[in-house]
Amino acid sequence: PVDYGRKVAEIAGMSIGQMVSLAIEHELRSRAEAGLRESEARFRALVEEGPLPMLVMSRPEGRVLYGNAAAAELIGVGADELIGELAPAFYRREEDRAAINEELARTGNVRNRELEVVSKDERVRWVMLNMHPMRVEGRDVLLAGVVDVTAQKQLENTLRHQALHDALTGLPNRVHFFDALT
Repeated sequence: PVDYGRKVAEIAGMSIGQMVSLAIEHELRSRAEAGLRESEARFRALVEEGPLPMLVMSRPEGRVLYGNAAAAELIGVGADELIGELAPAFYRREEDRAAINEELARTGNVRNRELEVVSKDERVRWVMLNMHPMRVEGRDVLLAGVVDVTAQKQLENTLRHQALHDALTGLPNRVHFFDALT
């Protein structure tokens, strides 16, 4: 229980300067808290509605703790279905998982690692993966940002084929021959 008589006595014993100082301090704190709430809301909207897939995964097993809508779309599931999935299960090749774990152990993070992922509906996509370890609410996690580079990979393959094959016949050309010879 609050002793209001005592509170009034404390306030009455304050000087005008102390009361003004308390009022200013209260106003500044209120503004700072409002600014923090606005900043958090902007950040949340940026991550949740942003075009880049973002994941937060448990460490070391890689269980998805959070995934935004873009990540769920990439994997071909609803956002709520993504939670609890093992992210490495989406890697197309087992050696990618080993290489990522080795890079995490060696450097502490993963930078611009290209790999293939398979969605729930069996679509194969090329992605560029970046991972950074963090500590959130006392728990070790990995923050992963993913960029779908499937279109770029398809363009690379088309250009490589055009450079190494005859446009009319589709047969390997001289450049391809010398490449194979060396």
